[in-house]
Amino acid sequence: MDFDNYRVLLSKELGRGTFGSVYEGVHIKTGVKVAVKKMQIKSSQHGAEGMKEIKLLHRMEKHENIVRLEDFFYHDTSFWIIMEFCEADLDAYMESANPDMEQRIRIMYECAVGLTHMHEQPAPIIHRDIKPGNILLKNGVAKLTDIGMSKMVDMEQMMKTI
Repeated sequence: MDFDNYRVLLSKELGRGTFGSVYEGVHIKTGVKVAVKKMQIKSSQHGAEGMKEIKLLHRMEKHENIVRLEDFFYHDTSFWIIMEFCEADLDAYMESANPDMEQRIRIMYECAVGLTHMHEQPAPIIHRDIKPGNILLKNGVAKLTDIGMSKMVDMEQMMKTI
């Protein structure tokens, strides 16, 4: 798949969600494995959700416990979001590795650190869809993903309701 000057060789589908599919791919120039999320634009709502996820990922300061955005493109009525590749989601990891209690606590801690990072942004971000399928592992490190359901908090408005 060619995206301007960014070429990715797509292989297998990794998963499918409400707004699209995620594929395993390789960045042809660097040889680095990536995850490529294709969000089909079927309506203005799908387009808004795709743009929202891209904006949130693009704005957010990089963090070890949040899946990194590599690039994004609009091509042929779809948003294509290129992200760092992770080996497994939490469901698959729990089933295959059967981690001990110490490892489970470390994963929970890393998720909390990622959420804290999101909440500490200049415009705080609330994830709103934390579940095992949205927690990925890369080299044993937990990373939050799929922030399309997230919401930026308007702190000024929030202070008025307190």
